[in-house]
Amino acid sequence: MSEERLRILHMLSEGKLTPDEAEKLLSAMEKDSGKMENIRETQPSLYQDFVS
Repeated sequence: MSEERLRILHMLSEGKLTPDEAEKLLSAMEKDSGKMENIRETQPSLYQDFVS
């Protein structure tokens, strides 16, 4: 499992993401072959939470 996927799941378990937000992030990762570029473009506020 990729580090990005684990981080999203961890943020979900901590309540920092809703299930819907986590699903959107994971879907964006899959569509973009694991690259964070699509997430940054489609979910900028979530991307900032994710990388900070």
